[in-house]
Amino acid sequence: MFDAISWRPCETAADLRAHFRLRREVFVVEQAVDIALEFDEADFDDATLAYVGYSGTGETVAAGRALAPEDGHIHLGRLAVARQWRGRGVGRQLVECGEHYARLKWGKLPFALSAQTHAIGFYERLGYVLVPGEPYLDAGIPHRDMIKQP
Repeated sequence: MFDAISWRPCETAADLRAHFRLRREVFVVEQAVDIALEFDEADFDDATLAYVGYSGTGETVAAGRALAPEDGHIHLGRLAVARQWRGRGVGRQLVECGEHYARLKWGKLPFALSAQTHAIGFYERLGYVLVPGEPYLDAGIPHRDMIKQP
């Protein structure tokens, strides 16, 4: 299903370190998100499903997480692709992989995510639709809520 990249849930300390390292690189370094906002209590909750993708040479190429169902939705978030891997279909795989692992863990439920406004079209192509409402700032970056039905 995910040919070019080896995907797996973060079940080892090494996987979790790789996951956190990539999120720090993308959100804290590239997007200037305060590190105190990027990492939160959900990162240390046993119910959170963190996952990571590696290249054939072992390079960390993408990371994401899914939060346990709340309000009837599985929440995908902290979706990060390493700069040198962008534009190669990795983002699509990242979202689809998160959906796959989340369904295995929690069943067939709708998904929700908070999309940076520049990425709305990307998520729409993956079947997500905007929730009515205005853009809002999250860590100083404009976002919109989106959902995807099972």
